[in-house]
Amino acid sequence: MDEQRKGQGQPAAQDAPLSYQQALERLVEAVQALSLARDVSAIGRIVAAAARELIGAQGATVVLREGSACYFLEASAMPADWSAKRFALDSCISGRVIEQRTACAIEDVQADPRIAAESDVCRSVKSLAMVPVRSAEPLGAMAAYWRTQHHITPPEMRLLQALADATAVAMENIRVYRSLEERVRARTAELEASNRRLQHEVAERQRAEAAVRKLALTDSQTGLANRRGFFHDARQKLELAERHGLDCALLFVDVDGLKAVNDTHGHQAGDKLVGAAASVLQQTFRQSDVVGRIGGDEFAVLVVEGCDASAACSRVQQAVRRFNRHSELGFTLSLSIGVVPYSAGDALDLETLLDQADARMYRHKHAKRAARQCAPLAPAPAPLVKHL
Repeated sequence: MDEQRKGQGQPAAQDAPLSYQQALERLVEAVQALSLARDVSAIGRIVAAAARELIGAQGATVVLREGSACYFLEASAMPADWSAKRFALDSCISGRVIEQRTACAIEDVQADPRIAAESDVCRSVKSLAMVPVRSAEPLGAMAAYWRTQHHITPPEMRLLQALADATAVAMENIRVYRSLEERVRARTAELEASNRRLQHEVAERQRAEAAVRKLALTDSQTGLANRRGFFHDARQKLELAERHGLDCALLFVDVDGLKAVNDTHGHQAGDKLVGAAASVLQQTFRQSDVVGRIGGDEFAVLVVEGCDASAACSRVQQAVRRFNRHSELGFTLSLSIGVVPYSAGDALDLETLLDQADARMYRHKHAKRAARQCAPLAPAPAPLVKHL
C-alpha cells in the first residue's frame, strides 16, 4: 500500500482494481482507522477514501439520517452546495435505502426512474452503489459513484456493505465516547462546584473559628488582648526572645483611682478612664510588643527587642501627661507601673515575671500616695524598676 496515501487518508491514483486479498487488507486498514475516529467528519474522510479504493469507485460519500430527512456527510462526487442540503427520505434513493434497509446497485443512473431528487447527479454520475449503514435501525447509507458506466459486482457490494457495517460501529463508538465525555464533563463540573462549595465552607468555618478565637482572647471593652490572650501571645514572645538571645521587659500597669471615678462619676466614666489607659498604652508601644488588659484596672505589657525598662516607663508617663493636657474627660488619668527587665537565660516563667512586676507596681502606687500626703505639690515618684 502507498504509505503516503495511508498517512493522509487519501487514495492514490487507481491504476488497476485491487485484488480481493488487497481489498480485504485495505478494508482492515479502514476498520482500524474507523476505530480511532472521534468525530463524524473523520469517519466521512476515512470512508470516502476507502470506498474509492476498495471497489475502484471515482467518488464516495456517507448519507446520514436526520429525522425524516437525510444529508451528505462527505460529498466529494456531489455538487459543491449539496453538503448543506437536506433531502426528504421519501423523495430520494438514499432515503429508500435507509427506510427499506436494502442495498441497491444502479449501473445507469440516467435511465433509473428512482433518481429524482438527485437529478443534478445525472450530469456527473453514471453508476451508483448504495448500502445501508447498519441494517437494524439504519443510521444512514453509504454510496459509491462512477463517472463512467460501471458494472457493479456482488463482491464490490459485499465490500461496500462491510465498510458500512464498520462505519456503523465507529459511529456508535463516537456516540458512546461523546456520552462518556459529556458525563465526565458534567461530573467534573459537579466536583468542581462541590469543591468550590467545600472551599467556601472551609473558609467560612476558618473565619468563624478565628472570630471565636479572637473573642476568646480579646477584651471586648478595649480591644486589647484579655488575660488569656496576653498569656498566649506573651509566652510565644518570651520563647522567641530566649531562642534569639533578646532582652525583654514586663510592665504591670494599674489605673489609679478607678473606684473613685466609678463612685463619683459613674461606671460609664470609669469605662472611659479604662479605655483612655488602653489607648495610651496601645499608642506608646509597638505592634511587636504585647499589650493586654489582665484585670478590671490592670494592664500588662511585654516589650521585646531593644528594650530599656526605665525608658519604657518614661514613655508611658510622657504619653499620660500628653493625654491629660488634651483630655476632656473631666478627670485625670494616672497610672502606676512596675517593671521587671528580663534577659535571655534568666529562666523565669511569665507568671513569675508578672508577680514581680505586680509587686513593683504596688510599691510605685504606695510611693505616689506617700508623696502626695507628704508634699501634695511635689511630682510623683518615678516607677520602680527591678533589675534582675
